[in-house]
Amino acid sequence: MVVGGAEVRRGIEEFWSQLGIAVIQGYGLTEASPVVSVNHPFGARKGSLGKPLKGQEVRIAPDGEILVRGENVASSYFGAGVEKKESEWLHTGDIGELDQEGRLYYKGRKKDLIVTSEGLNVFPEDVEAAINRHPAVRDSAVVGVRRDGQEVVHAVLLLRDAEADPNLIIRETNRQLEPDQRIRSWSIWPEDDFPRTPSTLKIRRSEVARRISGRGQDEEAGRAAAGRLEEILSRLSGTRPEEIVDATRFEEDLGLSSLDRVELLSQLEKEYPLELDDGTFTELSTVGELRRFLAGVDAHRSQQDLPVRDSAAEKMKVLVGSETAKQPSSPAPFPRWTRTLPVRAFRRLAHQLLILPIFRHYIPVRVEGSEILAHLDPPVIFAANHQSHLDTIAVYAIVPPDSRVRLAPAIRQEYFDAWFKQGHGLTGKLWTGLKYFLACSLFNVYPIPQHMGGVRRSLQYTGELLDKGYCPLVFPEGRRTPDGRMLPFQPGVGLMAVRLQVPVIPIRLEGLFEILPLHARWPRRGSVRVWIGKPLTFAPNVDFKKAAHDVEEAVRRLGPSAAA
Repeated sequence: MVVGGAEVRRGIEEFWSQLGIAVIQGYGLTEASPVVSVNHPFGARKGSLGKPLKGQEVRIAPDGEILVRGENVASSYFGAGVEKKESEWLHTGDIGELDQEGRLYYKGRKKDLIVTSEGLNVFPEDVEAAINRHPAVRDSAVVGVRRDGQEVVHAVLLLRDAEADPNLIIRETNRQLEPDQRIRSWSIWPEDDFPRTPSTLKIRRSEVARRISGRGQDEEAGRAAAGRLEEILSRLSGTRPEEIVDATRFEEDLGLSSLDRVELLSQLEKEYPLELDDGTFTELSTVGELRRFLAGVDAHRSQQDLPVRDSAAEKMKVLVGSETAKQPSSPAPFPRWTRTLPVRAFRRLAHQLLILPIFRHYIPVRVEGSEILAHLDPPVIFAANHQSHLDTIAVYAIVPPDSRVRLAPAIRQEYFDAWFKQGHGLTGKLWTGLKYFLACSLFNVYPIPQHMGGVRRSLQYTGELLDKGYCPLVFPEGRRTPDGRMLPFQPGVGLMAVRLQVPVIPIRLEGLFEILPLHARWPRRGSVRVWIGKPLTFAPNVDFKKAAHDVEEAVRRLGPSAAA
């Protein structure tokens, strides 16, 4: 059975496979004459659209859109009676992924994509699939709505039973979803069915979104009567304020993501004279526990003058205003031993005698803006785009020796989960531990988790590094580029710049993706260009998301086009 008209989910493929029928998915468009890829019958991968046919190129744009190029692509076409010229790449309007074997996967339509405040993509089909598994739901439509200036996931429900509790449905569904996918608001569709396309009967999400925007949203009711804490939690989670009770759990019931939790702590710090680290917050798992903790702080704050915090590390430390507050859990094992004299001497020798000479021999580097580093007054934060595993060595290669010994690259803690977490085999734990030890010894790296646990302790440790004159090196995209193009910057770099009040030096790297792309195992020879921008500073009251955007724009403005 060959299917090319619409996506076939993996569960459907498996159902037909159990009946002895092979389902072969293909992907294409009329403008591509019309086939782009086919899941080959003798090498099929369930859930995949297969590999592109010979004579065609397929790549994924930075925003996830599938782009197609080849002689089969029409050079022009008619739309609304007007001839339109097609560019070199056909923009399909579909979102997809390519795996390391070059297989194409469909994620959804670009026009339906929901981009959260964290810059993460949410595909409505994934959320709808989770909702529709609930026995009380007949069908659903998931759309993005604007709320407090941000786009959030909104579910529109068609219920089998009018007496079913939508709040319970949403809470149970959110437990099955990733934090960024979780539903923040909902409404009940007032008609018997959604508006659909005539032939394929697909839900017209744009029409659903247009109609619910004119009716107002159910979750806004009762907000004016809520207390300040309930207001903050309601805005972050999409839960009605009157439904937030002492037993409400932050993650399971409210579905707070990592950035939501950081934002919650920031909001609480504006209301109360304290700073909470993530360890303290992890201990407070329900709204009632947080309410009692804040009440203790409120009762105690008139009896205690808070000390002035001047250093970068102190700006990130926990200030406890109540003797009844829970103590933070044990801190993450940050590698302070990498700053000891023997390790620093070993690192300097390894760089001068081995690592940098080999790197410069096989991968020559051209630098523009090096005069900015020559007049650098540390500490600063270096922020660079992330092209490959060689990015850190490239930055070490272009900074002056005095700055080189002060570099402290931040790495994703998740790369070393087998070392930091329980439940991994001994072999994996030892191998990962060895890699972590070498990375720390040779490059003075330190871990920053992308999830909430440990985030603020990592920021505090970043402040400690700055106080000692070290310069953190961060890659704000959060992951390596899959196609050589920059990904959106995550808000963490803005949080560092604003909270720690140190300059940010933007760095643009080009050429390393071609030398060692995402799925390559060994680098090839090539050359690299590096551009260094002027320092950026931010006022203490700047929104950290805006600061991250400004750093991203500064990095994007560097490069070949700017140099030309």
